[in-house]
Amino acid sequence: MPPFQLRPISETDVDALVALDSDPEVMRFINGGQPTPRDLCANVLIPRMLAAATRPGLGFFAVESPDQTFMGWVHLRLDTFEPAWAELGYRLARPWWGQGVATAASRLLTQRAFDELGFDVVSARAMPENGASRRVMEKVGLREAGRFVFPGRVLAGLTVPEVPGVLYTLRREDWSARQGDADAVSLSG
Repeated sequence: MPPFQLRPISETDVDALVALDSDPEVMRFINGGQPTPRDLCANVLIPRMLAAATRPGLGFFAVESPDQTFMGWVHLRLDTFEPAWAELGYRLARPWWGQGVATAASRLLTQRAFDELGFDVVSARAMPENGASRRVMEKVGLREAGRFVFPGRVLAGLTVPEVPGVLYTLRREDWSARQGDADAVSLSG
């Protein structure tokens, strides 16, 4: 696994987010592969990402290599459907897929959710056919907890269709911190 660090997302990340979301494979399980327009990133998504930092320790975090190459992002935020839970999410650029980065960052945020922030449940969601994302959740320790439907919506002209989803959860009492990946990771913010 390549070393990386996490830092809070900022307004200056707009171009990196546009580049990330311009890859149809990155967006395949988000909206069918549509690129995210720059104005939507700058005027809607970044403000939403910043607003997720509802208390210290929560929010969206840029994943960066030691030379500050933007690798993608991860988040730990209040769960959209169950606000008493913490929700994990991640989106990485293709060059970083399959290298353990999403798993290590998610483990770090899960540990934060339980040990520092006092959450009792960590959740994550994906489309059922997104095997790679589901494997990350399972490697972190989350287990499938049910099925649901992601609601359809339109964001500044970009249509996100209604699609089936799978919910994964991990309860504090089932958490067992796995060491090893944390050696190459640092977290700020």
